[in-house]
Amino acid sequence: MKVQNLTLIQSRIANFIWSHLIYISSFKYYMDKNKHYEDISMLDIEFLSNTNGINLKIQIRFKEIESLSINASGRIIQLDIFEIVDIKNEGWCSLNFWIRDIESEVLSFYCNAIEVISVDQID
Repeated sequence: MKVQNLTLIQSRIANFIWSHLIYISSFKYYMDKNKHYEDISMLDIEFLSNTNGINLKIQIRFKEIESLSINASGRIIQLDIFEIVDIKNEGWCSLNFWIRDIESEVLSFYCNAIEVISVDQID
């Protein structure tokens, strides 16, 4: 699985796994241009993590979004078992990743690329 700048998270959380992301504090869906000047959908999500007593705010950008579903109620979206599944080699579509919360299904979508934008420690 190729996630750009994943080391930004791994340098803060030893043995990082995606289920360490437990809340979504904000998200922004918008259109941008790819390197061929074609319109593509983008989704920036700010996740919160509390692992080993370290509170982090992690911003991740997902590119070329399809089938986006967010079921939110309340101020902060709580994730139960968040995962990113590499589906590139499954051959049933042209997308690379399936992003979802397995248990509560508050979030589900597909995308072609993922980039960690920033990781900040919070109090």
